Formats: sequence, C-alpha cells, structure tokens
Amino acid sequence: MESIIAIGVLAAIAGIIGYTVWIASNSFRPQLTAEEETWQRLARSHQLHFVPSTNMADTFVTGTYQGHSLTLRTIEHETTGQLQTRISLSRQQAGAGPVDPQVLNDLARLSVSSPLKGRLGAEANGGTIFYEQFGVETDITHLERMFKLLADLLTIYPQVVELGEKPSPPYRKLAR
Repeated sequence: MESIIAIGVLAAIAGIIGYTVWIASNSFRPQLTAEEETWQRLARSHQLHFVPSTNMADTFVTGTYQGHSLTLRTIEHETTGQLQTRISLSRQQAGAGPVDPQVLNDLARLSVSSPLKGRLGAEANGGTIFYEQFGVETDITHLERMFKLLADLLTIYPQVVELGEKPSPPYRKLAR
C-alpha cells in the first residue's frame, strides 16, 4: 500500500514539474513579431526552415534554395551596432576559388533593373556570397529577388571568370 502511495506522489510531482516546464516554454515567447511572421511566411513558401529565437537578432531562416545552402538572418553592423539583414548563399559542391566582389557587383548591375538597397560580397573561400542591407527587411518580394539574384550569381560566376572579368557581350548575356 505504501509503495502505491509513493508511486502516486512521484507521479503527481512529475506531473507538476512537467506542467510547469510546459507553461514556461509556451509563455516564454507568446507570439512572433511582425518581422518574424514575414520571415516565417517566406520560409514556408520556399520550403525553408524558420528558426525563431528570443529576439529578431537571433532569429533566422535556413535551408536549400536552388541547390545552394541559404541563410537569412540579421547581424549587427561592426561599427554602428545597427541591425542589418544578411542573406548568404553557399555552394554545396566545391567552389571555383576566390570570388571578386567587384565582379559580383558588375554582374548584379547588369542583372537587375533597379539599384540594390544594400551591398554584395563574398567570403574569402569563394564558396559563399552574401547580400547585406541596413535594417530588418520584411518585403517578401525584395527578399525573394535577392535569393534569386544570389543563386544566379553563384551559378554563373565560374563561367564569367572563364570568359574574363571585362563586361564583354558574352558576360552581359550570362548576366541576363
């Protein structure tokens, strides 16, 4: 009889602890911000993973986009501390060596009809290119355009390098 009471008491304690943990985890962050909801919709529409956090600075979207590894997140600007939106796209296969950011920007200017809100860049290994702009971007159309632009640039960059870095007619044709 005492063992049945002990089991009942332990079950009740475990239930109370479980309920407390459940309440704490569900009340920790009751709802997403408007920016996070936008990123969540964007992630769903492209079968990407939305990872919320305790604040927008730690929230991100990740997954595979057109065969490349994509990450959308915010970062703090090195000198101002202001939040920036950063989209990174990485080759899933070995890259073609270092990427020249000037060539990326030339290609982007030839590829898009309006000026970019931010800047393009490349990480040292050449396998990752990125787009950064100040503020938290919530315009889904703009974010999708940047996803596509980065994917196109990452795909055609090795072909452009083979042709040379001058904006020759074949270079312009690839950019289009």
